[in-house]
Amino acid sequence: MSYDPAETYWAGKGRFSKEEKVLTEVIDDKLPHFGSDAKLPKSHSGGANYHLERLRKAKYAYYRWFNDGDHSNIFSHRATLRKVGAYSPNNHVVELILDLKIENAWKEQAKYLERIYGKILVQKNAS
Repeated sequence: MSYDPAETYWAGKGRFSKEEKVLTEVIDDKLPHFGSDAKLPKSHSGGANYHLERLRKAKYAYYRWFNDGDHSNIFSHRATLRKVGAYSPNNHVVELILDLKIENAWKEQAKYLERIYGKILVQKNAS
């Protein structure tokens, strides 16, 4: 798979853009407050919002990567890089990592999504 800047989340056309928009709404619904100390409830390892919190942080790091040129540790963590078959972050790898974070959060939030948005949404978009 090659990198195409027109097919990115930054351009609004990432691999899971539809799911990302829905999960952003879920984050907004569940986040108790905004600010530098904001954190989703039950976001500890094994918690109900663990992957959703990781996606929230990755989305912020993604914005900083493309808007400000900041290189977050989220995209250079060795275990995460291995999961997407990479050795160092670049624009393409950052997209792949965000794909992974979205997939994990989507699976984690399946029951919540089914209850709030309906079974059709979960079945249609599930990977």
